[in-house]
Amino acid sequence: IAPGVVDMMVAGSPVNKDGTATVTFTLNETPASAPVVKLATGESLTMAGEPKDNKYTFTYKPTENESQDAAGVAVTVDLVDGAGNEKNGIALGAIVFDFIDPALAGAPVVTPAVARTGNTVTVAFTASEELKSLPVVKAGAKELTGKGVGNAYEFGYTVAPEDGNGERVVTITLEDAAGNTLVEAPGGSFTVDSTVPQI
Repeated sequence: IAPGVVDMMVAGSPVNKDGTATVTFTLNETPASAPVVKLATGESLTMAGEPKDNKYTFTYKPTENESQDAAGVAVTVDLVDGAGNEKNGIALGAIVFDFIDPALAGAPVVTPAVARTGNTVTVAFTASEELKSLPVVKAGAKELTGKGVGNAYEFGYTVAPEDGNGERVVTITLEDAAGNTLVEAPGGSFTVDSTVPQI
């Protein structure tokens, strides 16, 4: 009977250039030698620690030349049992590599351009890809609240009486599923003017 894999898991995928992907699997019997785990591109994964109950963990730190294919790079294992039975190329899943920082797809829309006490200022924008969590949007030092649908987001805040007059520069920080970031990108601006005109 050929050796085989009874369960498997790939963690840490998608992985950025500074990350580590982990592949864990359990064998149906004790192998004669350490399993050989590799990517479809030929790179080998490194065994992490000693196996327990035929459960193995392998890790992989990406190089600069990994494929950025959205489907990922297949991971396989070659096995040999104590009787000399071999089974090569058993599929363990795939690792997705993502080294590209998220971006803003087009210019954010800030409305209104001039706001006074009681007005709600809205910042609407679209991210270039799916994000790990809600973006962080600030107007000056004030953090805005918001929500998203798909890659489209809308944030806002209501101008309070204690907010001083003047320009507010909007910044937007994004983090994608692989942990790549866009930090405090320019998101437009607006002006607070709560001064009552006088004759």
